[in-house]
Amino acid sequence: MTTGKLYLHIGPPKTATTSLQIALQETNLRGLHYGGTFQPRDHNVGSLAQTLHKASCERLAADDPDVRAALDDVSNVLGGVILSKETFLVEQRGCPFPEKLRRLATVLADIPTVVLVTLRDPTEGLPSPYQELFNGLPLTEKLSFARFCHGPRARCYNYTFVYESLIQAGFRDIRGIEFHDLTAGQVPLSRLLGHDAPTDAILTLGRANAGAKNGPDKRTLPPVSLKSIGGIRPIRSLLDRMGLRGTTLHRYAAATLDRIRLRPGDARQLRLPAHIADRLDTHLADARTRLQPIGTRQ
Repeated sequence: MTTGKLYLHIGPPKTATTSLQIALQETNLRGLHYGGTFQPRDHNVGSLAQTLHKASCERLAADDPDVRAALDDVSNVLGGVILSKETFLVEQRGCPFPEKLRRLATVLADIPTVVLVTLRDPTEGLPSPYQELFNGLPLTEKLSFARFCHGPRARCYNYTFVYESLIQAGFRDIRGIEFHDLTAGQVPLSRLLGHDAPTDAILTLGRANAGAKNGPDKRTLPPVSLKSIGGIRPIRSLLDRMGLRGTTLHRYAAATLDRIRLRPGDARQLRLPAHIADRLDTHLADARTRLQPIGTRQ
């Protein structure tokens, strides 16, 4: 019989998730077990967070031995389990995050689950994942922050889309955490989890994994070279069909193209186009109504 409750914090990325994870793993939660992500991340091997994310990406079923053992661990904790993993809202090649959420909901069907989503102003938030993901972005997005904001990797800050994806996946108890609560220094865990939190432990949150800035409003970005064309899907497919990937010729061509700079590394002001900012602000306001952020509940 299931007795434990799972509090599942899913991000989005760059919303003080690393700071929250460090605080959770370093605090005596008194009756609430922390299941990851752990910092440093090499401590995550076999963690609940890693196992559930693997299940959501690799189509593992609830009867997979590793998944079954992880779910049994949740069921046997009377106070509940909390974990934090922002990659549930990260687009990965061949694995869009709405699909991850659907698989995750199937795996967790027998576990009472509360999904926690951090609410951050997209205008402030989106430059951070853009900077962090920059080297792996397609060339068109490296050359245009606006194009990135139009693309699938920015959907994690479309809070209406996130909410509707969770509902369509089958989750029903979805709660909001205000970003400013995670940057306030100290916060009672009940303020993040809600009135049914099994503990009122105080979390002390520092500042971790912040992107490099040049002044208050500029982000430091690496140079962009012609090597980036190798990441374009038709080029990748052609290299694979011809068997050239990883060959001496491929490495020589990549090194040559890397010396041809399309844009130098610099510090840039990353501003969302006005129409995108307005649309995402509307979605954030919508989420604050639907998710009833924990910090504003009476």
